[in-house]
Amino acid sequence: MVSQLLSNTYTAGTARIEERVRGAFMQAVLDCPVLGELALNACQDWRAKARDFAMGNPLRLRMFRACSTCPHNPKEAGK
Repeated sequence: MVSQLLSNTYTAGTARIEERVRGAFMQAVLDCPVLGELALNACQDWRAKARDFAMGNPLRLRMFRACSTCPHNPKEAGK
């Protein structure tokens, strides 16, 4: 994927990859309603975890509820 991006032959959307790179390497942050200031790539990781309900962990429960209504969470095209 990285090779395709660098050679400009990657055909899928690049928004998620761009968000991850900005958070990991450019220290881009956003204001999370639950965790406060959070790197973009960490937010992306939490959004992935929050797709599945996990009752045993109170933080994951809070993130599940918050991420489902968060304006930073883009809705998936198929839903």
